[in-house]
Amino acid sequence: MYDLSAFDSRRLKFLNWLGHQPWLIFLPGICLVGGSVYIKFLGTGFVLMLALFATGYIWLKASSSLPGDVFGYSNELDKFFMDHATDWNFLKNQYQSLKRSSFMRHENFIWSVTIQNQEVPLMFTDDGGCVAWMQLDRSFPHLVVDSLADNHWFHRQLAKANVPPERIRLEGNFPDYFHVYQEPGQQVMTLQILAPDRMLYLIDNLRDINLEIQDNYLRLYAAHAQRSSHDFQAYLNVLGSFQIGLKVAGINNIR
Repeated sequence: MYDLSAFDSRRLKFLNWLGHQPWLIFLPGICLVGGSVYIKFLGTGFVLMLALFATGYIWLKASSSLPGDVFGYSNELDKFFMDHATDWNFLKNQYQSLKRSSFMRHENFIWSVTIQNQEVPLMFTDDGGCVAWMQLDRSFPHLVVDSLADNHWFHRQLAKANVPPERIRLEGNFPDYFHVYQEPGQQVMTLQILAPDRMLYLIDNLRDINLEIQDNYLRLYAAHAQRSSHDFQAYLNVLGSFQIGLKVAGINNIR
């Protein structure tokens, strides 16, 4: 779908970690100043200028080292919120809904891609995952379909702390692959959304993808989308076939 530039997730994660350690950013400057005082060769003004340059370079490098930024810049994409900056009501609704999502705790840059002539926003989470979302025609109760493929303790603490309070066990072998959480008393709605054909599609095609419906948004979260360009490409491929495979148009018709 996209010809992605390869990226090294370990290097990017280290640089991103560095960008969140303010005291480390000033380390090169401190070393330069300390060294000049010791050897007494360099003038103070030159040393301070060099220290400022080194500090600024490291900060810029660290602040733009998310895989999402690598993908976005290399493919000349617009940042989603910047592209829609004139529509404040639209941005407010998007932002407030995202902050309540079960899949995010901290915001990062949001890019958007065009898939089948539809804009799909992508948010890169601070735990190495990626969330894409699309708008539905009506509002629905909060529903989370939690993949067990990434369901280990550490990841759950980071990304899935705000799931709906009631867990429901669906029929067949679906609970072997997914846990389902709903708002209390919404079982009829949940069973309409997760009809047998949709459950089969999720088991066959999206075992490592998490699904969330909240308000009038449908979100897809992949825990390891930032691990490599290969994982990122696989996630984009999922997005390309998702709407037809899950029959999202049918969800819009539920009343």
